[in-house]
Amino acid sequence: MELLLSIVLPTYNESGNIEILIPKIEETLAKHKVAGEIIVVDDDSPDGTAEVARKFNAGYGNVIVEVRKGERGIAGAWMRGYSIAKGKYVATMDADLCHSPEDLMRMVARLGDCDFVIGSRYMAGSGGMQQDKTFIQLLASRVAQRISRFLIGLHFTDPTHSFRVFRREVFDAVKGNVRSQGNYFLAEFLFYAVRRGFRVAEVPIAYGKRGYGKTKLNVWLEGLRFLFKAAQVFFNTKVLRK
Repeated sequence: MELLLSIVLPTYNESGNIEILIPKIEETLAKHKVAGEIIVVDDDSPDGTAEVARKFNAGYGNVIVEVRKGERGIAGAWMRGYSIAKGKYVATMDADLCHSPEDLMRMVARLGDCDFVIGSRYMAGSGGMQQDKTFIQLLASRVAQRISRFLIGLHFTDPTHSFRVFRREVFDAVKGNVRSQGNYFLAEFLFYAVRRGFRVAEVPIAYGKRGYGKTKLNVWLEGLRFLFKAAQVFFNTKVLRK
């Protein structure tokens, strides 16, 4: 059977969450008869995340564990996972239980008529952001959407969301251009996909609550980085080309 879907899970100290998430993904793949692999890209977590993932591979046989030693950063983890993925489609989910495997299957179904699908927290029919998020986190998410629209020209409801799936050829086409660190990587990846003419759709999803542990996101650092990179893209594509 052709390997259809590669699901990339970047992790750092997520052992309690992937103990729950990986079986959920496996059950969903089996239910929908989708041949898939789960790629756990772990930044050498001290809590044994990689060991938990390897335990599941012994049972399921389709869990790949890639440990990055001496490396940190979500963007690098995404790139590493995408690079080793073997599926026709490549997906990213957060490992903290906020994303539903069932929503992922609905997103995959849209790839029959498009190339890239984002799970949107904000379009009609979605669940929005859960109220366990702080005011600053909620505000930062909304501001990022506005910056993406007005500076980069990404007219989507949730262009910076990490829950996404795309055809492998999308990654092959944009990987040479995407160099950003942090969450801006997501907007940059989408920006170049759109510029190359790939068809992008959004699907409303239910965004859940984090299970175990705390978020690693530094809102202030990511916000400043996002604004700087977005302004840089705006200047290079709008000002210099006039």
